[in-house]
Amino acid sequence: MFANRSFLRPREFGELAREEAECLARYVEKEEGEQVVSRGRALCQKGLGPEVLLRLEQTAREYLIDTVGDVWLKPLLKRVGCYYDLLLQGFITAREYTILREQEQIRSAVQRSLERFTLQIEAAAAVGQAAISLLDLEELLATSIQLIRSRFD
Repeated sequence: MFANRSFLRPREFGELAREEAECLARYVEKEEGEQVVSRGRALCQKGLGPEVLLRLEQTAREYLIDTVGDVWLKPLLKRVGCYYDLLLQGFITAREYTILREQEQIRSAVQRSLERFTLQIEAAAAVGQAAISLLDLEELLATSIQLIRSRFD
């Protein structure tokens, strides 16, 4: 049900359904698209997956087919389709932003790990070089400690 991380508790589903019905009714009445796009972004941020939005659209269409007369059915179904197009547009925009932000965080973490690993390898190489060239154990230890400290300070 959730493609990302959910921020909804099970008891919030009823409220979500009520809000969705109200938002759809407002759109059918006034056709204010920007509010619907914003709602799509908000639903993504709550952690809902696109499957939920598609299921909501299907449920809305089925409800209209079962309850609305033939004269009003076609125009209402068109508006419901437009509503869910806008809702998905907002959802996808927010989803893309979230994915890009998370990718950047991962890239940054990998970069820091690689830099730390590079320092460790360079320190190990310097200590290895000192071990090859120094025969006195005390001098080797002092040089090794100094090399390691200089790399990580």
